[in-house]
Amino acid sequence: MSFLRFPLFAVPLGTILLVAGARTWPFSSAAPPPSSPPLAAITHADPEATRILDGALAALDPGRIVWLEATLWQRVNVQGIAYEATGRYLTGPGQRVRLELKTRTSTGEGGVQIVSDGITLWQAHRFVGDKWNRVTRLDMKAILATLAEPGTLPKLRDEFLQDHSFTGILPLLQGLRQQMIWGPKETVRRGDREFIKLTGCWLPELAGNFAPPGRPWPAGVPRQCRLYLDPRTLWPHRVEWWGSDPPRAGAVALVQMEFRSPVLNRPLTVERCAAEFTFDTRAVGVVDQTREVAEKLKARAQELAVQ
Repeated sequence: MSFLRFPLFAVPLGTILLVAGARTWPFSSAAPPPSSPPLAAITHADPEATRILDGALAALDPGRIVWLEATLWQRVNVQGIAYEATGRYLTGPGQRVRLELKTRTSTGEGGVQIVSDGITLWQAHRFVGDKWNRVTRLDMKAILATLAEPGTLPKLRDEFLQDHSFTGILPLLQGLRQQMIWGPKETVRRGDREFIKLTGCWLPELAGNFAPPGRPWPAGVPRQCRLYLDPRTLWPHRVEWWGSDPPRAGAVALVQMEFRSPVLNRPLTVERCAAEFTFDTRAVGVVDQTREVAEKLKARAQELAVQ
């Protein structure tokens, strides 16, 4: 299930595993899961769809968007793991990031919080209850120095940013643009709103990684992405990942995400900025993973160099 790091964009795989007990928990206030139309193959990119996606990327260019805040909603239902999560995403200048998600299960609430002031990256998890069960920190200056060592391939930096949840909405769209073929656009309505809908499938070389010739497509791995954009601003309101997931029949929505109520370029005060982008460690124990992660990065760099 490592593919889930990508569609969840900032939530590590462990977040899914920590709510594995939600298998029998009924979904709450969100709309019922979408129906199951067949997954049509896309073999040729549609120029208009590509142009629209490029426009969405341009609208989120870091040179234009310095501050960004949005509320999040996610639903995961794949390989027996089912849960919903709600939260908030906030970014600021200097690689400042704050992501907080709350998950609900039949046994209580859990959550994850990821905070960076551009110098230190904290990740906190709680399984049930109000107290953080695990908090880790990384010295980003030391980690980035390791990633900048001579001979280190850019791929290693990309892997690190994805694995340690230091990505965001823009990198998500960039990945969709680079890794998928996008078919003709549609104009659709969801509730009382109109959206541009784009549908994408993996590039052939990536699809071959999931299902080599002669082997079936694995259950629980998405085959298709559906992206819903605001027709005026091209804001990526909703992303869906579809695939097969027996014993559920047909094509089903494995992961659904919405980025709601975006607020762009509203600066924070100095006081609020300090509060939002710093993790309060006074009441919790913190495990410093800087040295461990740096050593793993060096070993991975050697593997990539050999490859």
